[in-house]
Amino acid sequence: MIAGFTRPKGGRLHFGALLVGLYDGPSLRYVGKVGTGFTASTLAELSAKLERLRTERPPFDPPPRIADATWVRPKLVGQIAYAEWTADGKLRQPAFLGLRTDKDPSECTWKSRER
Repeated sequence: MIAGFTRPKGGRLHFGALLVGLYDGPSLRYVGKVGTGFTASTLAELSAKLERLRTERPPFDPPPRIADATWVRPKLVGQIAYAEWTADGKLRQPAFLGLRTDKDPSECTWKSRER
């Protein structure tokens, strides 16, 4: 689930990294930042979708401490490639592959994650 993003840095436009999570029961659990795998057009298209979902409150429980975060309602499902899960339950070397329009947000659960 995409539930936020950071500000862009350097020459990047639109956003820096996506803040992603999985549902752990009724709560959305933060699992990391995804800052690679985007083309210029993907950044622009995804940014427009995220802008429509902005919210003031972090959807994660507990919320991560990320100073430059912009929060969004968790309505978009991203497909993420990654190397492994860290010991503290975060994605290692995640990369964005695209949006999953065929998957319901409720299917993105901690319990059903690939290990």
